[in-house]
Amino acid sequence: TNGYWIEIEGKKIFYPGDTGYRTDFKRFVGTDLALLPVGPIMPEWFMRRIHLNAEDLLKVMEDLDAKKAIPIHWGTFSLGLEPLNEPIEQLKQLIEERGLGERIPILQPGDKLVVS
Repeated sequence: TNGYWIEIEGKKIFYPGDTGYRTDFKRFVGTDLALLPVGPIMPEWFMRRIHLNAEDLLKVMEDLDAKKAIPIHWGTFSLGLEPLNEPIEQLKQLIEERGLGERIPILQPGDKLVVS
């Protein structure tokens, strides 16, 4: 899918679309909000090219120097070989371990987030 760099009223929003980890994300340093796909990665030979795992999502967030990241593309329907919510549960564990709850809110479908 397509990715986008959006600037609205001085805020920079990054949406890479379906993607695996790539070092060229570093060219979007200074992101205020990143919408990042955490999703199934099994079978790895295929899924790692189109989704980020939990560690990769944190690496992209660091590469972007993103103030906030919203994990997307999870929990909707089963695409991979792992359990449906495994990717987001792994991310939740890393968020808790690293104290990133303020920077990486987990939104449920229909939730609202106001970014200031």
